[in-house]
Amino acid sequence: MITRSKPFFQGRLIAIGGNEDRVDELVVLKRVVQEVGKRDYKVGVITTASEDPEQRGKQYHDVFKHLKASVIEILNIKTRAQANDKDLAKKLEDVDLIFLSGGDQLRLTTILGGSRILNTLQNRLEAGALSPGPVPVQLHSPTL
Repeated sequence: MITRSKPFFQGRLIAIGGNEDRVDELVVLKRVVQEVGKRDYKVGVITTASEDPEQRGKQYHDVFKHLKASVIEILNIKTRAQANDKDLAKKLEDVDLIFLSGGDQLRLTTILGGSRILNTLQNRLEAGALSPGPVPVQLHSPTL
């Protein structure tokens, strides 16, 4: 008899690669929003990997506003101290979608690895949130 083990988390990770269309058709991002499965969705955008996190945050704010997100939290996390900030982590506690922008994966893992933000992201995935974007394997703790 084959027994199925419990999944690591209830949510889903979607790797979408880089340079997705953020201006015209938005095909990939529309599909991501469709995967959330509800109209009144909340999104948290983490721009840590980007060379220009503020500009990238503004772009994604505009995109998700256009895609009718009810709440858009932009987290321009640039330091380990910010990645461990309780108030920033709290912004992710009830989002349905956590979007990690593309960019420098080493910067992403160095800043977020083992942090309060990463722990919150993992908790949201366990609770059923959706997380598209470039999520390197190194970001995940062995407990997942």
